[in-house]
Amino acid sequence: MKKVVGLDRKLKRVWLDAALDHLGLGHDDDSLRAFMNEQLIDSLPSKESRAKALAIILRVWSTIPRERMHLRDRAIKLLPTISGHERIWLHWGMTALAYPFFRDGVEVIGRLLALQDDFTTGHVQDRIVAGWGDRTTCKLAARYLLNTLVDWELLRSTDSQGHFLPANKMKSDSPGLQLWLLEALLNASESNEIEAQQLLRLPEAFPFAITIGLSDLRKSDYLAIHRQGLDMDMVGLNRKPGLSPMVGEKKKERPPKEGNRKARAEKAHKEQEQAETKPRCNNEKARRQAITTALKNTDKKTLVSRGDRLFTFYEAYNRVGGPFDHQIRQCIDLYRDGHFGPCRTFASNVIEQMLQPRRKLKSNKLTIGSFEKFASDLVKKRLIDELLKQKLVTARKELNESAHQAMQTGDSSETAARAMLELLVELDSSLRMDTLFE
Repeated sequence: MKKVVGLDRKLKRVWLDAALDHLGLGHDDDSLRAFMNEQLIDSLPSKESRAKALAIILRVWSTIPRERMHLRDRAIKLLPTISGHERIWLHWGMTALAYPFFRDGVEVIGRLLALQDDFTTGHVQDRIVAGWGDRTTCKLAARYLLNTLVDWELLRSTDSQGHFLPANKMKSDSPGLQLWLLEALLNASESNEIEAQQLLRLPEAFPFAITIGLSDLRKSDYLAIHRQGLDMDMVGLNRKPGLSPMVGEKKKERPPKEGNRKARAEKAHKEQEQAETKPRCNNEKARRQAITTALKNTDKKTLVSRGDRLFTFYEAYNRVGGPFDHQIRQCIDLYRDGHFGPCRTFASNVIEQMLQPRRKLKSNKLTIGSFEKFASDLVKKRLIDELLKQKLVTARKELNESAHQAMQTGDSSETAARAMLELLVELDSSLRMDTLFE
């Protein structure tokens, strides 16, 4: 039986970011299809092309086997603790889980780059067909895979067609994110276990700088490590994390013998206590009515403040015609409903996405100095004015200075959220008048 390739087109990162944002805001899988279909209409007007792209996106982030759903859910929980550019770690792991062809293809690329500094499309195709068969579908999918990695800024294309160079490795200070990626890639492989040092140097993780060590692997609840031989540590998947009899499980109580009069009396007394502690309100309709009333009263109490917050950004909320209109409305919704921490984080990520098309730097992560230089270049090109540049630089410095605290707890300040949202709207207005979005 032939293996299914599945990847029949380039998978753009902006599509996956939109899907992840939608899920990160608490929306369910059912609404994701309609949301992404709306997002893809402009870039893929053809219904057939849009349907195929949508199927790939949903397979990566939505239609996931039950036994792997915990990886998706944990990836979403990682969102508030990572920066915008670090999301690529999550896309990489989920795509490798969804498409074995992707995992095998990037493993081929990783092994090539371990031996040489560059490679061609032909090099990848020759090695892929060895495992997937000499099919036209495989060779085309290899091209789509390479174009996808260029779009994700994990490979660099050269002036010579079909010739590729590695990009700078993606770095992350989050051990949790690195552990999650290694667990996802181990799940995606056909091996039940792997030697620990090999796991830390997987060829299919070639774009990422893995800085954690064996001690970090031992701390993971989702990985199981055992010694093989004298000095070899083997790593496998912990199928039931947290369910150790010493930690997570309650010891089962032995039922009392029916012939024991004292035991029967104790059992009857316990049952009576449990009956007395049950809620008296067993009427489901009454409980639902009480909850509905409480919610209505809460909405009334917050209606004025929510209205005031929405009024502040009402013009921006109803603006149309820009590529980031939907994300801006999501930020305003978060601010309106009092979710100031998520609003500030999401707004800063959207600002980063806005500026991404104008960056010509090799580094994936801008320092304060390089960001200020980049902002000065935008001023020279008359995309933004000097005042807006100073606001951007100041906001970037503030984010960096409070990065650790923001990652752990989030900034709950309404003032900070409003300031970041005002900066996002001002940047959108400035760039909308020029050519950044063309």
